[in-house]
Amino acid sequence: MLGQNIRHEIKLLSRNYWFLSLTLIIAGLSIYAGSNGLKQFEKRQANLQEAIQNQAKKVSRVSKIAIALGNGEEHPDAFRLSPMNYGIATGSLAIMPAGSLSKLAVGQSDLYTHQVNISSREDLATMSFNELNNPVQLLFGNFDLSFVLTYLIPLLIIAFTYNLKSQELETGRFRLLASNPINIKLWLLQRFVVRFFTLVVVITVVLIATMLSIGVKPDLNLFQFFGLTYAYMAFWFALTFLVNVFGFSSARNAVSLLSLWILLVLIVPTVVNQMANTIYPIPSRVALLNEI
Repeated sequence: MLGQNIRHEIKLLSRNYWFLSLTLIIAGLSIYAGSNGLKQFEKRQANLQEAIQNQAKKVSRVSKIAIALGNGEEHPDAFRLSPMNYGIATGSLAIMPAGSLSKLAVGQSDLYTHQVNISSREDLATMSFNELNNPVQLLFGNFDLSFVLTYLIPLLIIAFTYNLKSQELETGRFRLLASNPINIKLWLLQRFVVRFFTLVVVITVVLIATMLSIGVKPDLNLFQFFGLTYAYMAFWFALTFLVNVFGFSSARNAVSLLSLWILLVLIVPTVVNQMANTIYPIPSRVALLNEI
């Protein structure tokens, strides 16, 4: 029975032009998202290198002054060696380099700086009223690979699993299946398992192609990323399986699953974010400016 189910599902998926078309679309979006993450990564690295080079120039200039004075020579910029001037003009640089998976998930790296010049100079950045970026883009985030996996993959799973049982009921084939000595839930579970592993293979190929195109090196974090991706897909397959078992019509299943997608992907993270801001509020920037 399992072998027949596997062959049947593979034939159905191979002849389903919607599945093939959406798979190609997901592949294209993943590669585009990977290239967008690569651009953000390169921009971040370029900013870090520029900051490191500027700091190295400052240190080199002060070192030359110190060497000259140590040799008994006079130098017009000797005043720069005083502790106050050194703390203001040179200081020290604190940086946070990009991680191995920064190309896959931009996150909030476009909001926060990755290098801070630690000095005794007053930080006037708090007085700047310039917008960091487009506020709409900051609200929705960047189009990276994590966005594709988090938001779009569940929709692909829902599109090809929401009516696996209800379709048989609506076409009349369910009576023929029920007349055979098979367990209906086991038969349905086998169909889900086959589609799960089929989509796992497709997503794995897409992810590997994307990571090769943007130069992500394999490490432990990358294997954890793959594992979390498979677990996330398994969660949505389990959810659609339960809806198929307890659902009635295809339309009702689709509405129920889309409602769950909106709840789990959009509403719950927003509510958690608002609760966190309520419990641990961010200090008011307007109040800070007034105090300054």
